[in-house]
Amino acid sequence: MQDLFAALLQSPTAQRYKRLRSEWLAAQALPEFALRLAELESLLSAECMTVSQLAAAQQLTRELQATGKLSLKWHRLAGALALQSGDTLRAELHKFAYEALVQALLATGKGTQKSPYFTIFTSDAPELAYATGHSVKSQSYIEHKERRFDVLLCENEREFWFDVTDLLPTTVMAVVRKRRPKEGTVASSRRKMSGRNKSVTGSR
Repeated sequence: MQDLFAALLQSPTAQRYKRLRSEWLAAQALPEFALRLAELESLLSAECMTVSQLAAAQQLTRELQATGKLSLKWHRLAGALALQSGDTLRAELHKFAYEALVQALLATGKGTQKSPYFTIFTSDAPELAYATGHSVKSQSYIEHKERRFDVLLCENEREFWFDVTDLLPTTVMAVVRKRRPKEGTVASSRRKMSGRNKSVTGSR
């Protein structure tokens, strides 16, 4: 799997991404990953991180690495953490991986209902929209002909369709059918991560 991931970074094709996607979905505990990734994002959103918070974020990033290699959000957060820690080389590696994954995801479809994109993580949907210059207004989950879709509506009325049939079981759909994220959530997070360097203070 590691060799295939390395090959994907060098040549981000739909075929390689879908092959890795199938292997990842068979091996990973995605719900736990999503919760812990949210925990990492919360740590990094602090205006002024303490030494203990920085250490906790670094430990959590390492623990999520095995699952997070194909996650746009993990690479963005890990890259931001690397910058805060002064590790510019690692930050550049995460940026490189992020951009390669964006290209691979875009190659999986056209983002329409007839030709949707495929992701491994539902968090990659708004990440991909933002990476292509769009701001998400709303997010809906739709069932159609036994397929399940994550549909993003952007401020220019552009729609992004993602096939999440094998990510969200039918029982989950009843709960999240019309979930709407806070407008500008990804963009706001990115501005915080890419803004001025945050200071790290001692724990209180």
